Amino acid sequence: MLPKYTKAFTEPFENGEIAYYLTESEITTEEGAFIRFGVMVEKSDGDRAEVLDIYGDRIRTEALLDKLRRGLVTPITLKDVVSDAICADELAGV
Repeated sequence: MLPKYTKAFTEPFENGEIAYYLTESEITTEEGAFIRFGVMVEKSDGDRAEVLDIYGDRIRTEALLDKLRRGLVTPITLKDVVSDAICADELAGV
């Protein structure tokens, strides 16, 4: 299944805007098929980045997406910020 993109937020940024998307993908493993959620960030100038497989929980991914929006995370920093969030969850035992 190709990723499904749902625009969640748009924020003004510099001379344009940044759009934040929730992604939904089906991942197939030896144990079966699973729905995984991720995020994409796209600036109005066309610069974009995505991380497709972050959590299996939509609500948890939406909360991360809201943090990205509030922090005005750009495509350049997206992967680092997501990695930091995952590490923080692991350290917290989530």
